[in-house]
Amino acid sequence: MNNRQRNKLLKQAYNYLQRYRIEAPEYPKWDRRELYRFPDDWGASVILGNGSHGLEVAVLNFFEEGSKLYWEPTPATYICTDPIGYLDENGLREVLVRIFNLAVKYNV
Repeated sequence: MNNRQRNKLLKQAYNYLQRYRIEAPEYPKWDRRELYRFPDDWGASVILGNGSHGLEVAVLNFFEEGSKLYWEPTPATYICTDPIGYLDENGLREVLVRIFNLAVKYNV
């Protein structure tokens, strides 16, 4: 597979993952803030702005208590041990696809 084909597949996957994007709390520090919750309660926080390391992604784990939804960073995955920074758009797409596939990796 050449680079053009790979980039095309990543764009298609990213477009598919947009259905899992949820409302992120407003925070004026960030120029870009996206929050994803995938069906297996894994998710991602995407930020860009003052204080971030460029375009940055952190792996999240979602849980509910009563009617409230909470999330917490979960670095203990095969993807990363800390938030991943300095990404370009293709890097972001690739990390989101990997997070989406965590349930397959861990047989959740």
